[in-house]
Amino acid sequence: MFWLSIAPVIAIIHLAVGHAILHHINPDSPSWPSRLASTAYAGAIGGTIFGVFLVPLFMSVFTEALQRFQQAQHGRHQDRSIHSADPLNSLIGRTQLAACMAIVLAGAPAAGALGVVCLRVSGSTSRALSPGEAAVAGVVGGAAVWGCVFSFLASVIAAMAVYSNFGAYKVRRGNAIFLA
Repeated sequence: MFWLSIAPVIAIIHLAVGHAILHHINPDSPSWPSRLASTAYAGAIGGTIFGVFLVPLFMSVFTEALQRFQQAQHGRHQDRSIHSADPLNSLIGRTQLAACMAIVLAGAPAAGALGVVCLRVSGSTSRALSPGEAAVAGVVGGAAVWGCVFSFLASVIAAMAVYSNFGAYKVRRGNAIFLA
């Protein structure tokens, strides 16, 4: 049940960030003066509906891809040869992992459009975005959020690589430390 709450949270974050970025870039546009809260509300509704159908699909594809990847890695470690693992098994596993990333990245724009449609049908908000604008906000917000996440992870990995190799180059001679 915990995984069902992830889709609305991701949709809310992507839509809110995208809406804020697009409103900041073009504040005079008639599309973006709508309230940020209504956009987040649309993301929550669309993410919940979308997540009920998407999360089980995502979990089944991700679990199968992870099992295929582990089988390929197990085959490599047993035979100590890169060519010993089934390449088709590894390719299918990588394709399924790429499909999972596509589901995560495309989920927020679809959830935003779905949430806006649901809000318009129910008549609960008059100042909401159009479904197309909600999808654009989801794409922009997703690109910004995941760009920040991947940049942070890349900098952490780079820092770990620099600091873990730094100790290998120290040579102590007397009281001074020389880099070899």
